[in-house]
Order: sequence, then structure tokens, then C-alpha cells
Amino acid sequence: MNNELAFEAWLSATYKPAAAYMQDSDCVEYVAEDTVCVYQRIDEALTLVYDETGFGLVGFKLKGFRNFFEHVKEDIGLTEGHFVELCRVLEQVCLKGGEEHIGDARRKNAYRAAEKIAKRDNVQIDYKIAA
Repeated sequence: MNNELAFEAWLSATYKPAAAYMQDSDCVEYVAEDTVCVYQRIDEALTLVYDETGFGLVGFKLKGFRNFFEHVKEDIGLTEGHFVELCRVLEQVCLKGGEEHIGDARRKNAYRAAEKIAKRDNVQIDYKIAA
């Protein structure tokens, strides 16, 4: 197969949403739809991802994931080899961070929206990758 055919096959592949952990930037990103995306930064840790209209929430990006994960992994009962449900990490971030981390209503709603999409789509990430 030549490079042009391989590229065409890659372009025509069916989109399968999955959470990706990027170790170099220490973030997890999840986008549920194959669409043009608009990113809205909420704070130093959370960015929400919207569709091209800017209204339909399709994903989120959580920066500093390793730090969050290290603080909550015992609370959610993880051992080596588990897949991590991102909604559980987000829940713990909200509980542990509380008012000092997520003070205003806009930020609280943004974290809840990210948690909701993670729960709706059962978003998981391989623990071995994140740890």
C-alpha cells in the first residue's frame, strides 16, 4: 500500500472517541464527536470543548492530571492495572478541591459539565498510562 492510499484509509476511518493521556503536557483530553472544536479555558486545570457552534459540549481537557490522579487514586480504590473512570477523578477533584479550588458558580458548572460527559460516555483511561 502506498502512502497516499494509507492516508486516505486513515481519513476515512470511523471515529471512535477515546480519552487520551498526553504525558509530555500532563493532560487528559476527551472529545466525543469528530467535528470542528472550539476550546474554552475555564481555569488552570479545565478546558471545555464545544462543537463548531460553540454551544454543544463535546468534550473536555484536564491539565495537571497526574497531580489530580496521585491525590485521589487511593480514595477511589485503584490498584495496578485498573482503568480509571474519569468521572470518578472529576468527582474527587470537586470534593477535595472544594470551595477554594472551584469557588464561583461558572467554574462549578464547568466541572459538573465535564463530569457529566465523562459519566454519560463512560470515559476511561488506562491506569498504567496515567500512572
